[in-house]
Amino acid sequence: MIRDAETIRKIQEREMMEGSLTPEETMADKAWGTQIAFDKDENGNVIKDEKGKSHFRLIAATHSQLVEKMARRNKAGVEANRLKAREREIRRIEIQREAINSKLIDINDAIPVEHIRLLIKLLTQDQADAMQKNADYINVRLKRLLCPLIPRSLKRSMILYPKSVVKHPGFIYQASKEYGQGRIFSATPDIVYYFEQGTEMKILRDTYTNQLFSIDKAVVQYCLNKERLSEREIRYAIQLKTLKTYFTLVKKNPVWYDILVQELIRRRNEANKCTP
Repeated sequence: MIRDAETIRKIQEREMMEGSLTPEETMADKAWGTQIAFDKDENGNVIKDEKGKSHFRLIAATHSQLVEKMARRNKAGVEANRLKAREREIRRIEIQREAINSKLIDINDAIPVEHIRLLIKLLTQDQADAMQKNADYINVRLKRLLCPLIPRSLKRSMILYPKSVVKHPGFIYQASKEYGQGRIFSATPDIVYYFEQGTEMKILRDTYTNQLFSIDKAVVQYCLNKERLSEREIRYAIQLKTLKTYFTLVKKNPVWYDILVQELIRRRNEANKCTP
């Protein structure tokens, strides 16, 4: 029996008010619930609208039906995790075999410091990208706020003669305590050198009092990502400190070895392309 969400809600309220459901019955099939049913076409495919959203409706479901559905989901999740773990193990074995037969690197050679640093950079690249994304957002926002205050002639000169115009060297942006915990950020907006150094924060606060909270929050996020990046770099450096050869790296973590090798191969290919 199909019921809309409002009808089901009214049934639940009436049964609770009447006291018709005992604690034992709430765990039985007399307890109403809802579950999503997707509309499908003749071929069994889910129907979607122009924006790609799936058509669905809420249908009545008993407690046991909901429990069974949850059990099926859990079973499917466990099976998916088991398959992924198996695939990872197979890949680890493949990497170890490739390392033994590699012509690029002799696994018995000592790992140079440059490769250790490169591996740490690769392992923390996602955190560094997140930090850079925050920095780009802050600088773009500051540029949009400061540009209207710069004379049009100077902005035109920067566009026409970029090599002849001096760019702003940057300044220290201090976030508010209310939204930015008083944290600081070394801002480098892409603007012409017009404002006297040390006056940028006063100009921003006097001109855009109510438009800096988003930048303040971005500064907090930037600082948090910077702290997480430092923590991860230290953690990986400690783990890699005891590794002397490529063999010990493969033995400790084949995936790390593969990440390093793939980057070395990429750099070698780029160097070969640049070579006439």
